Amino acid sequence: MRKKPIPFQCEAIRGALGVLRVCDYASGMNPKPQLILVIGDVIIFMFFAFTGRETHAPGDANLIVNALPTLLTFLIVWFVIAAVGRVFRSSVIADPRSAVLHTLIAWIIAAPIAIVLRAGLLSRTAIPWQFVAVTMGLVGTLLLVWHGGLAWYLARRQTP
Repeated sequence: MRKKPIPFQCEAIRGALGVLRVCDYASGMNPKPQLILVIGDVIIFMFFAFTGRETHAPGDANLIVNALPTLLTFLIVWFVIAAVGRVFRSSVIADPRSAVLHTLIAWIIAAPIAIVLRAGLLSRTAIPWQFVAVTMGLVGTLLLVWHGGLAWYLARRQTP
């Protein structure tokens, strides 16, 4: 039997980047789990871009600069699709099943778009299947474990 979600009190905060919806969670939970989730996502994509660049160009003196096209392409596409797919909604990130489902759907849509945009940005005429497999599998798994794990933690914190 599914537990009823605990209601959240949310407020909209206007800032330089538009309107951010901040919600206070019951049971003394961190009032900004969306921020924690976003930071974790950025770390996952940084790991992916920097590790991939270092793997293919070991000792690259300009590692950060040369990894930026991949990093920024994936970050931008991911956050746009995740926002449209409501991945960062309070009700989604507090429910493990919902968090994993929303993350999976958003990643299945975002990854191919980012892969094709990256190929165009880097003037690549072909996209190696190995890159597609590693990208979809590795980053997808990390995102699912991160989003599902945080949602599980938040759901446990809500339970009296």
